[in-house]
Parts: sequence; structure tokens; C-alpha cells
Amino acid sequence: MTTATATRPTNTGSAGVTTLGIVSLVFAILLPLIGLILGSIAGIRARAAGGSDRFANGVMFLAAVIMIGELIFLAGWGLPQLLN
Repeated sequence: MTTATATRPTNTGSAGVTTLGIVSLVFAILLPLIGLILGSIAGIRARAAGGSDRFANGVMFLAAVIMIGELIFLAGWGLPQLLN
């Protein structure tokens, strides 16, 4: 008599982390604050899964740069236009 043993894939969370990283990249371009938050979550999950968090760090950097650019734009052009 043989018994069947269930095997489990070793890297179950990899697809979810990759998907979250891509979603965070899209949001980093469209809505940088949400992209920054999702990028940090993707980095935490990647480290927990034993993977690299370089992509998530890049997304967080991109979101921060875009957010700073938007703030400079609003302070330099948008705000004076609202006050006039």
C-alpha cells in the first residue's frame, strides 16, 4: 500500500509580491502617495518571502521623486495661480 503525500510549492508568495510591485509602479506614476505605500508593502512582503526588495525600493524612490516634483510644481506655478 502506498500513501500519497501532498507537496507544496516552495515559493508560494512570489507571484503576489511581483504583482504588488507592478501595481505599485503603476500607482507611483499615477498617484505617487499610494505608489509609495504599496511599494513599501511590496518590499516588506519580498523580504518576508526571502527575495530581493530592490524593485520595491526603486518604486518607492520613483514615487518620492514624482511627489517632490509635484510639490515643487504646485508651489511654483499652481499656488500663485490660485492666489491671483
